[in-house]
Amino acid sequence: QYEMCKINRVRKRLEQVLFMSTLDTRTRDMANNIRLIRKSLSEILRNKPLRSILHLVLTIGNYMNFGDRKKGNCHAFHITALLKLNMTKSTQGLSLIDWIVEHLARHENREEARKILTFTKIFRDLGGSSSSTEKGEAKHLNAAGNPIKPDILNIDEAAKVESEMILQGLSALRAKLKELGKDLKKMAHEEHKAKEEYKRRKSSMISAMPGPNLRNNADSSSSSNTKPATLSSPNTASNSPSSTASNTREPSPVPINHFYKAMVTQFIGAAKKSKQLERVYNEMRAKFNDVKNFLAIEDIDKPEDLLRIFSEFFAIFDQAVFDMRNRERRRRRERLKAEAAAERANQSRSRSQASFDRSASTPNVHGLG
Repeated sequence: QYEMCKINRVRKRLEQVLFMSTLDTRTRDMANNIRLIRKSLSEILRNKPLRSILHLVLTIGNYMNFGDRKKGNCHAFHITALLKLNMTKSTQGLSLIDWIVEHLARHENREEARKILTFTKIFRDLGGSSSSTEKGEAKHLNAAGNPIKPDILNIDEAAKVESEMILQGLSALRAKLKELGKDLKKMAHEEHKAKEEYKRRKSSMISAMPGPNLRNNADSSSSSNTKPATLSSPNTASNSPSSTASNTREPSPVPINHFYKAMVTQFIGAAKKSKQLERVYNEMRAKFNDVKNFLAIEDIDKPEDLLRIFSEFFAIFDQAVFDMRNRERRRRRERLKAEAAAERANQSRSRSQASFDRSASTPNVHGLG
């Protein structure tokens, strides 16, 4: 603890080391969240089955509101109307989303019908599907150089990501890097001052050293002088060789600041990651604006709010598909039961007819007697 106290600005250095040690994890988490939102938005834009469903909902809405000047003949509808499709029900108990699913299931191309009814699987696996992988997208690599794949990549998790938290994280990262840059500049200035002081002391030491002819002159003068040696005064003693050697001692060189060099290298890498994160975030916001323009949305400002609506609609759609298949299985069972009952009735009638025919063809013995 005493040795650490002798380190210059030890608190600042520890904060810098802690910041750099957690930087990779924080930037990787932010980048994964941003890319997850962008993938979800991109899939909403290019998913053809989803477009077909939205077009069908618009057509049904215009048909149901035919003749209404305000609600009929619309070119778009608010996206929140998707969450109300299971509330409008017929007298048979079927909701509007149930009718839409059964209409889609009656597609003349069974393969196309299957794709439409299972289109939500793409949004449940945005990482594993090739259709959802964006071209030229950078991947995070671990220490071994292998790509890092998050555990969950679906629209449900994307709807939970708070874009405001990402923006705050980017702002905090920029502020911390700015503060770290100032500290590194201060360290560089101090190191430069130490080197300049070392050069000044070394040059003054060289200028204070005696020349090569001074000792010879001193020897000749001492040999020619016949006066006896006397005690030197204090002022003379101060110019003794020992004091001269102490004054002309070579200054110790400035030690290499390995901490500064390491922090500069990490700072450059952190600045590149920060710029990359800001670029990806801006691309995500641009994609969100494209989706808003496509859906004619003006009152939704956060990507997670829009993704939450689609996540809930996909759950409603999947439930409607599940209910439709249950109804089909129930109808199939009822049809098989009816066919089995009809078959048993036919067999019973056949047996009764055969018994009657046999009794009619048998001669009356008692009548003959």
